[in-house]
Amino acid sequence: MAANYAVVSLERAVLDLKEGRYADVKELAEEMQWIFEAKGLHEEALAALTLFRTAAEREALTVDVAERMVRYLYRAQYDPTLKFGG
Repeated sequence: MAANYAVVSLERAVLDLKEGRYADVKELAEEMQWIFEAKGLHEEALAALTLFRTAAEREALTVDVAERMVRYLYRAQYDPTLKFGG
């Protein structure tokens, strides 16, 4: 469930970023805190989500990076050894 929520949340973040709604992206990053405490996500996926949260808090997250994170998290659900390239 955490992985699905993370993917959907990042998809929403992409839409918010495209519309320039950085405050919404920051709020979303805060709402995702429970994912970091949930079980079932592997270390590399958590690292990618940490990058998302940090970049969102600093308003430094770009659409390109958020889209790459979405693609990565989709694939990582089926391959826990997959590394996120940033």
